[in-house]
Amino acid sequence: MNTFEYPIRNLAEHQPFSDEKQSEFIDLNRLIAMARRQFLLVTGFVIVWFVLGLAILATTPPQYTAVAKVLIDDRLSQIVEEASPAPQRVRNDAALLSEIEVIRSARIADAVGRALNLQENQVFLSPPSSMLGQIIGTIRGSIRSLLPGTSTSGENSSDASDAELAVARNAALKEYVRAILQSNVRVERAGRSYVISIAFRSHDSQLAAEITNAYAEAYIADQLEANFDATQQATEWMQTRLQELQVSSQLASQQTEDFRSRNGLSSTRGLLITEQQLSELNSQLALARAETARAEARFQQFRQVLDTDTQGLSSFSLISSEEYGNAALVELKTRLDAIDQREQEIRLNFGEDHPQAVLLQAEQREIVRQITTELNNLSASLRSEFEISKAREDALEESVSLATGRNSEASQAQIALRGLEQRSEAVNSLYQTFLSRYEEVSQQQSFPVSAVRIISEATVPRAKSSPRTIPTLGLMIVLGGLIGGMIGIFREYNERFFRTGSEVRDVLKLKFLGYAPKIDGKTASLAKDHGRRNMKAELADLRVTPTTRLEKSRMLAALANPTSMFTETLRNARIAADVVLQAKQHKVIGFVSILPGEGKSTIAANFAALLASNDSRVLIIDGDIRNPGLSRAMLSEPTDGLLKAVIENKTWRDVAKIIEGTNLCFVGNNLSGQFSHTSELLSSEGMQQFVAEAKETFDYIILDLPPIGPVVDAKAVSQIVDAYIMVTEWGKTPRLLVASQLNAEAAISDKLLGVILNKVDLKSLPKYSTDGTSEKFLKEYNQYYGTGAQTV
Repeated sequence: MNTFEYPIRNLAEHQPFSDEKQSEFIDLNRLIAMARRQFLLVTGFVIVWFVLGLAILATTPPQYTAVAKVLIDDRLSQIVEEASPAPQRVRNDAALLSEIEVIRSARIADAVGRALNLQENQVFLSPPSSMLGQIIGTIRGSIRSLLPGTSTSGENSSDASDAELAVARNAALKEYVRAILQSNVRVERAGRSYVISIAFRSHDSQLAAEITNAYAEAYIADQLEANFDATQQATEWMQTRLQELQVSSQLASQQTEDFRSRNGLSSTRGLLITEQQLSELNSQLALARAETARAEARFQQFRQVLDTDTQGLSSFSLISSEEYGNAALVELKTRLDAIDQREQEIRLNFGEDHPQAVLLQAEQREIVRQITTELNNLSASLRSEFEISKAREDALEESVSLATGRNSEASQAQIALRGLEQRSEAVNSLYQTFLSRYEEVSQQQSFPVSAVRIISEATVPRAKSSPRTIPTLGLMIVLGGLIGGMIGIFREYNERFFRTGSEVRDVLKLKFLGYAPKIDGKTASLAKDHGRRNMKAELADLRVTPTTRLEKSRMLAALANPTSMFTETLRNARIAADVVLQAKQHKVIGFVSILPGEGKSTIAANFAALLASNDSRVLIIDGDIRNPGLSRAMLSEPTDGLLKAVIENKTWRDVAKIIEGTNLCFVGNNLSGQFSHTSELLSSEGMQQFVAEAKETFDYIILDLPPIGPVVDAKAVSQIVDAYIMVTEWGKTPRLLVASQLNAEAAISDKLLGVILNKVDLKSLPKYSTDGTSEKFLKEYNQYYGTGAQTV
């Protein structure tokens, strides 16, 4: 642990070997070390909270919880809903949560309070409380009594009448009962089912069961009452609405009939009168057009035949008299055919000139003339028939046109009529629907069916529900561990001090000279064989300081325990000084610290005593003129010492003293009074001359200098000091403070041999190191530290 290291200037080039991965995000070894350091703290908190849990269990009255279960089953209402075409309701999660809130509501709580008359139940109103509850209640009462306005409440209440006070007390008591019920009832859904669990907690098991069952019954009663109220309200509203719809339906029907009458929109066989008239006219027009076309065709055909034959004989042969219904033409044609046949026979038998043939020809011509006349008459008749048909067709077309106009107007009116009819039908349909629903609701109004039923009544609980021993103790242990762990983490996070030598090397980039353990009274006892056997003749005339106070001090602990870790650290510092200052025959070494009280003077005195015990000529000077702690420990009487020597240009022989039982020469300071110009004194020519004269006699000159934090005295003597040794208290001096001070004081940091961690707690030191470091092997090292190792 106290191995030799290279000088500070070579430290940057010589990096110590380390097998740790600095790039690891989480250092498990460091975490384990932190847990070990805070183990006792966390364990203490766990024990304290465990004991607190036992106290809570011992002072808390037991509570009992009774549980009842109700099922929300919509199938129970199917008896009523069969008469209704409405689909069955499906309850979702939101609906079930709403039912849970209904059970927790003040309405149900008030119903339970009234059912069980809880306002007069003292067991319910004044349950036993735990010690913690009593303490909290006392604190609350004290706070309320101190609040302004609370003392005047009694005075104000005296002005009210007894009736008003009774009403106020009943209201407050009712509210108090409601608050207790709502705070102790627990309503939960059983998994994903439609079952709701109702639980109530009380110090009385019988009362817990009664209240739980009362909650279930009050919930069912509330459901029935809510259904009845909702049905009654719906019935009243629907009755009013039916009256309005009836009036609206009648009014709509009356408006429809009035509009139909005004616009002549009466209908037969599903058609309007205008539509029927237009249909008949179109039929007649079609017949008239066909008759006109036929008459025109006959007339044109007859005229064409007559126009092509002047004699009319061929026309007569082409025209059938039966077709035109003319009996005269038929008779004439028959006579003509008989005459023609007779005339042909005579011509064949008697020749064309036969008189009979001539008469027949004349008669034939007469008949032809008659036929022609008859044909002309028939043509005139056909023409007249055609013209009559045409006139009738034109009249029908005009009638159709007029009827079409009237039908268009009727169609526009019919559109408006259809709207009125639709509105009338809608209002009438709505009226019939409401009437049917009103009849159904009226029948259901007094039907005593609820969608909720009790499936498990609450029984009197036998075992207490709280406080539960194992969960309570487990929770207290966990809380204690968490609180202790948080405090431990805070302590670790707030750890800003030097604990190990590796921290000194990593933060300050300086040599670590070793650990100086705490020194107790046994360690401070002096050895008896360190006399003046090696003193030289030139020191024989110095006065020996009495050792009465030395035997009670810790300044020479290294002589009493030469094989301790404390002494080994001083030897390591001496080796560092000899190596770094080997070119100097007379060495001036200053001991400094950052803050007062870090044990710098103790380390300096023991370092000087250790050097003197090895036959070295050593002079130790108390350079802390403002606070000469070393002089108070070394000297039993006041002396001017260094201050007088520098001011009056005296040598060390005039002010030095020999420490009794040692070869150590000491120059102290005045124990009383204040001197403000200490830095000027230490950097003066007189001080330089004083040290130069001492170098002629002594091998080592040890300067116990003031801390560099509050004053600059240590910096003032940098010209005469060959090297400094920094003493830092273990676990007290902040690392940032040490680093910042050394960075600011280059005159000191450039001459630093290294750092000694003082007042080390050897029992706690391994907790701040990781596996594989030398601090973990203190027990193995103890066999080399002799008998005094355990106390140092």
